Amino acid sequence: MSRLKHAHVIVAVAVAIVAALPALGAAQSTDQKLARIKAGLEREGLKVLEVRYLPADRNGPAYWFGVTAAVYSQPRWPDVAKQALVSWLVMNETTLSDPPDSMLMSAQVWTKYMIQIGQNNKLVSEFSAALKAARTDAEKNAAVNKVLGRFLVRIFDLERNQFVDAKDFVNKNFMD
Repeated sequence: MSRLKHAHVIVAVAVAIVAALPALGAAQSTDQKLARIKAGLEREGLKVLEVRYLPADRNGPAYWFGVTAAVYSQPRWPDVAKQALVSWLVMNETTLSDPPDSMLMSAQVWTKYMIQIGQNNKLVSEFSAALKAARTDAEKNAAVNKVLGRFLVRIFDLERNQFVDAKDFVNKNFMD
């Protein structure tokens, strides 16, 4: 599949998710937010293994994790990106009132690895708004390209209980 077709599939999925997400009102506790995130991820067809919140500290921002089973048998960028976008949009809808530097982490468990793809809440909010406002494919593609332009990638080896070099992991394990 060409990169252009990959982009169209990712855009179509993201647009459908943004349209389906409910608007939230009053403030919620962390436990309520975690429950909403879990329900939202399950509603999107993801097998949720865990949802977790790590509060901000002097070393950095808060982190929201949606740990889900990988929806692919072998990592390919379009599939990993699509799952990350789904997770980010679901988490963002629940964490809109959180600080903009909060990190939204799509943690995808594949074999013995957890592929963590993170983006800050502000950029995901901008992405969601841009998708809602987009009238053309070019505008939708621009929104996707912006949110996927720069993001955090970490790979955690679940058996060895340690992070591994992300570049080495991608070179050895990603198809395409």
